[in-house]
Amino acid sequence: MTYCNLTSLGVLKSNPDYNKSGLTAHENWSRLMQDTQIPHLLEAGWHRDEITWEVYKLPEQTIIDRDQVGCEYYSHNDCLIPYLNKKRE
Repeated sequence: MTYCNLTSLGVLKSNPDYNKSGLTAHENWSRLMQDTQIPHLLEAGWHRDEITWEVYKLPEQTIIDRDQVGCEYYSHNDCLIPYLNKKRE
């Protein structure tokens, strides 16, 4: 299963705690995932080894087009893609 909530994750990513200079996009997103998503997923019954994620960088042209039209919906150049893979018991 994959899930996404770009608006909420985008707002969380704007927090200085998850947008530190000197860290890679993956490091910042990983901190955000660990702090804000993993606890809820564990509480919902997922096991830690069933949860993975990757960071997707938007294509350069998409970033240019977004900036040219003044899109304010999602202002980051990358995004978190969580994956949930339920293990069979």
